[in-house]
Formats: sequence, structure tokens, C-alpha cells
Amino acid sequence: MHCLFATLGKDTPGVNAIVRAGTRMAIRREFSVYGARRGFPGILSGKFWKLGESDVAGILGRGGCCLGSSDFFVSPNDSTKLDALAKSFKRFDLVVATGGFGSFSVLDRLYEERDMGRECPAFR
Repeated sequence: MHCLFATLGKDTPGVNAIVRAGTRMAIRREFSVYGARRGFPGILSGKFWKLGESDVAGILGRGGCCLGSSDFFVSPNDSTKLDALAKSFKRFDLVVATGGFGSFSVLDRLYEERDMGRECPAFR
């Protein structure tokens, strides 16, 4: 099973703690764990970083997000980006995403417009 951590939007306090705890939990449940570099742009370009326990050790005291972050906008007419995001997400059995209203509006559009609830276990 494959798990993806994606930090979407801007840096926020506590994101590294989420990545650290989630990575450790997923590894203990025998998932292969990956992080998306810089959020949505990293997902679109396939920039995934395999995460192990040693990769997340010591990240709690660091500022910024260990995976990087980036603002991202998808216009209502940009089906190409939505299709590419849907294709990338389908590679994973579980997606753990952090972000704000804008980031989750993109995820909501993926769920609704690409019927990800049935095809991709990440949205179940």
C-alpha cells in the first residue's frame, strides 16, 4: 500500500508534526510512504520523496514545512491540471493532505468532477 503526504498551500505551524506522526504511523502499518515536494506543483510534476522514519526525525523544531509548500490556483476552465492531479492521486492508496480553503476546494473539485470517490481509495 502506498501513502502520500501533501502539504498544500502556505506553510503553517504544526505541519511538520503532522508529517512526522503520520509517516511513523503509516510505516508501522506497512505502508510505503511518500511526500509531495511543494504541494500541488510537486504532485503535478511527479516529485515524490520516499519517506522513512529517519527522514522525519528531528523536524519538529524546524521552521517551514519539511516537504515545502506553494500556493496553487486551478481556474474553473483548466481541466488539464485537474486530470493530471487525478492521475497522480490514483497512484496512491491513501492521501493525507493539509491546507486551507483554497487547497481543499481543488480537492473537492477533483472528488466531484473526476468521481474520485469510486475510483481512488485516497478519497474514501
